[in-house]
Amino acid sequence: MKLAIFTSIVASALLAAALNAHAGDSVVFERFLDAEQSGRYSNTNPDGTTTPQQVANRLRVPDAASVTQVRWNGSFFTAPTLVRPFRVRFFDGENLPNQMLAEYTVDPTLTSTGEFTTGREVFEFAAVLDTPFLLQGGERYWISIVAEHGWFLWSRSQLFGGVVSIRAGDGGIWGGGDSFPNDRDCAFALIGQFSAVAAERTSVGQVKARYQDR
Repeated sequence: MKLAIFTSIVASALLAAALNAHAGDSVVFERFLDAEQSGRYSNTNPDGTTTPQQVANRLRVPDAASVTQVRWNGSFFTAPTLVRPFRVRFFDGENLPNQMLAEYTVDPTLTSTGEFTTGREVFEFAAVLDTPFLLQGGERYWISIVAEHGWFLWSRSQLFGGVVSIRAGDGGIWGGGDSFPNDRDCAFALIGQFSAVAAERTSVGQVKARYQDR
């Protein structure tokens, strides 16, 4: 037991150090949590014990950016330790996710937001990517965040008219996309740095980048 506690403390300390190493980064894209909206199941479902559903959300930034951290909101049906780690995946594609460009297996920190959705506590997750993911300005991408095990719900955001795609597990066919005009986007943020040219923009321009057209 003492060894397990020590290992957990060391892991938390290493992740905190990694987060501090990127202290100069800022938000390059963000969709704020709406705790009044229920989340969507998003799981890899390798053992067949959960709803076999994965969610992806479309995004676009106006200028090239390097993403070093990802944060997102969600809640659990099961204990938090039973759904970790997570997989953060990036895809290209216009109306639907197409080719997977990168996949990161992460064990994020989690902090309670103090909010509850349908009686379930909502957490904020934070994970450092082992290598930065590069976003090209003006290009459409999709981000998918899925739990490795257990029942996880990815929270909805305040942004209405979301472009969200859903598939039934790895190897499934993506559906939805532009056909969900009355739904909401997912709650997440991409942390990193804009390119040198984009960094010279005014602060107003940088804030605008967070809400760039999907």
